[in-house]
Amino acid sequence: MSFLSPEVLTWLLVPASVIAGMVNVIAGGGSFLTLPLLIATGLPADVANGTNRLAVMVQAFVAGATYKREGKLDWRLYWRLLPPLLAGALVGATLATWMNPERLELTFGILFLLIGAGLVVRERSGRRAKAARPAVPPSDEPEAVPPLPIAGATWKEPALLFVIGIYGGFLQAGVALFILLISVRFFGHSALRINAIKLPLVMTFTVPAFVIFVWAGQVRWWPGLLLAAGSSLGSFLGVRMTMHWGEELIMRAVTVILIVTGIALVLP
Repeated sequence: MSFLSPEVLTWLLVPASVIAGMVNVIAGGGSFLTLPLLIATGLPADVANGTNRLAVMVQAFVAGATYKREGKLDWRLYWRLLPPLLAGALVGATLATWMNPERLELTFGILFLLIGAGLVVRERSGRRAKAARPAVPPSDEPEAVPPLPIAGATWKEPALLFVIGIYGGFLQAGVALFILLISVRFFGHSALRINAIKLPLVMTFTVPAFVIFVWAGQVRWWPGLLLAAGSSLGSFLGVRMTMHWGEELIMRAVTVILIVTGIALVLP
């Protein structure tokens, strides 16, 4: 994107954040689009990392308010998952403000490549599983939602959530997706209920992390406000899209961006 001026790239933050807001609501990982673009506008990696948090908070608030109006928020589960995520985010944000910007940019590149490769593998595995699954005749009966296991949590759940919180405080990108995957795959929570509370969770632990970045001077308000404006629209649209469309097309685009950007950041 070097053929575009930093001013043009800055205004591209608005449409990019609309897409990122939709991606974050549908699954997670929208920051994989906005972070590289912030860096391309000329912001150092550490400042881009802090600035991006403003949009994350706004889009999470809009999505949470929309889900609340739909009656989808499970506050009991929210308060159960929040403490380890919040504690980890404070640790991760502090670590991020201490790291050298060049080293942080290399870290971003490696993480983008690893997670992009993981998304490719996940998509291919999903295709094979879908092809091998026997056809089921359509039914008018609504799909049963399994009961949510509230009681009997072990130390493994808060420990894994603490690690996810560290990652969320450090990088943020994809943390909502990780919350969803860990909660559903490892602990059997309902995907529908987790999807509704994952962004309110992200918003809550991002607020103190954002304060740390502001205190460290690693936030630029103008690009952050542009991101926030687009993200608010994208998150509202994303909630509506979860009712009608899947995430396949958007996640494919994010995977491509992840891999291309990761290569660009890792190479000298």
